[in-house]
Amino acid sequence: MRAIRLVRVAAEAERLRLKYQMRRMARRLALAAAGAVFVLAVLGLLHVALWQYAVTLMPPIEACLALAGMDAVIAGILLALAGRPGRDETEREAALLRDRALDELKQSVAVAALLEPLAHIFGKRTMFAVTLAYNLLRKQPGRRAAPPES
Repeated sequence: MRAIRLVRVAAEAERLRLKYQMRRMARRLALAAAGAVFVLAVLGLLHVALWQYAVTLMPPIEACLALAGMDAVIAGILLALAGRPGRDETEREAALLRDRALDELKQSVAVAALLEPLAHIFGKRTMFAVTLAYNLLRKQPGRRAAPPES
């Protein structure tokens, strides 16, 4: 039963982690799309204004190269913002919970694998009693022996 509960906890933690990861990815995608629209609108207007001004100061080819350089800088800034890595706190906690549950599951499965050969040696009833006692004692970590009566 404990192994099944651990698998459920691990699956729920993984589901939560993936949910928050997808939210983060969707937010990054929305920022990138908004940035691209902004870049196109602003650059369109700036190109018209700067082209007219730059042609009065320099030959048309130099004006074109200056505008292309400015476009590259703006695109680089927006792409750097969209590509920022980072995990939110809930996603990190869900991953930690998943890892703990899977570690406990591995330990539980390892104990079960060790008990099977012992059951053949000592008998299934004896091993059942030992396993039951172990589980009862393990679920009561604060339990202490009763003090001796005087």
